[in-house]
Amino acid sequence: MCRLNFEMEELIPVVAKLAGQYTGFESTSVTYERAEQLMEAVLYCIREYENTGTETLLPENILAEEAYRQGFHLVQEKAQELRKLCNSLTPFFRTYGNICLKDTILKGIPEFFKWYDMKFAPMDTIITLDYPVPADLSAYSGVDTVYEYIKIIYQEQRFLQTMDASYIRQVLEHSLGDYENSVENLGNAVFLNLMVHIMLKKPLETAGFTESERQQIIKWCEPLTYDELEIHLAELTVKFAETYWQRDSDITAYLKSHVKDVAVRIKNGQF
Repeated sequence: MCRLNFEMEELIPVVAKLAGQYTGFESTSVTYERAEQLMEAVLYCIREYENTGTETLLPENILAEEAYRQGFHLVQEKAQELRKLCNSLTPFFRTYGNICLKDTILKGIPEFFKWYDMKFAPMDTIITLDYPVPADLSAYSGVDTVYEYIKIIYQEQRFLQTMDASYIRQVLEHSLGDYENSVENLGNAVFLNLMVHIMLKKPLETAGFTESERQQIIKWCEPLTYDELEIHLAELTVKFAETYWQRDSDITAYLKSHVKDVAVRIKNGQF
């Protein structure tokens, strides 16, 4: 159930207390479905506590109620950190005309803050986060999902805004066509364009490439396996980040998150 291995009899009093808060202490009687939800809320907060620091520092004799209390405090802090991150993103956020990105960030995120119930349902993510990012966030839920998501969006915006908006739009039009209505990740399309240009030894400020150049890349990749191409692109990515980002670890990690997908696209001639 959780690494601290609390028995059910240790968790039930914590859930009962939370149920009392839910009903305004008029009653601790709730439906079975609601009780399940409150149990998951308790476990979510305990997991939040577990995930702080190193596992060896967790006291073995901590009570379930104390682990929950500290975890709930961490959920509150995470929500505050998320709000600060969103506030720092807003002033320089650009959508490049993409509706999915615009709606997800400018409409979806405010809805999350409006409806997120960190007390009784902290595990609910609430919004769908339709704009895709180059990371698997399925292991997260609730505020953790949105926080990890916005961290990626923040780095994506930093990456994109080192280039002129007109250049970004040219790349997106070449790569995605109707990019305004696309549900593809914009950073991925731009990164793909850059990697192909680096491989062609073409100036990076140009967008797109000819069919002859595309065939040149496809032919060059033919003897390589997907893994070999991925390793090559990862090396190019690190050099690119060192050259243009002075080894910025956040940007480097963001760019490397695109490498696997870009390797597949290049190997399959999907560029």
